Amino acid sequence: MRSDRDRLAEVAEQCLAEPAVRDRLRVVHPPASGVVMLQVREPVRKERFYLGEVVVTRCEVAVAEQRGWAMVAGEHDKAALAAAVCDCVSRTSEPELADLRASIDQLCAETAERLASAHSQEWSTLEPTRVAFEEFE
Repeated sequence: MRSDRDRLAEVAEQCLAEPAVRDRLRVVHPPASGVVMLQVREPVRKERFYLGEVVVTRCEVAVAEQRGWAMVAGEHDKAALAAAVCDCVSRTSEPELADLRASIDQLCAETAERLASAHSQEWSTLEPTRVAFEEFE
């Protein structure tokens, strides 16, 4: 869901270039936009609550009997379809698709690294504003 859309499309196009995927691909549920409730956890008491609605696009595809599903934030049909294709291929076990699965794993690793870096950068900018409270007895 949080992968770079251009990179996601690139990996999905690699998957679709493979005849073993392209020839057996079936769109089970085409990309469709809707809303879902965004649930968050309150940081002090750790209680969950619904913050509001978020627009998403979801899609489901199948290659032979293997299904793949995706939901992306916003109205992005192409990204939802690309993510569903990647999800489907990542669940396969055919040896001829091993290189594609490796490309998908690489995309996931890149995404995780980018998100961790962004998180770290955000916290480093917030660190100077941290307040140190003394405990009262």
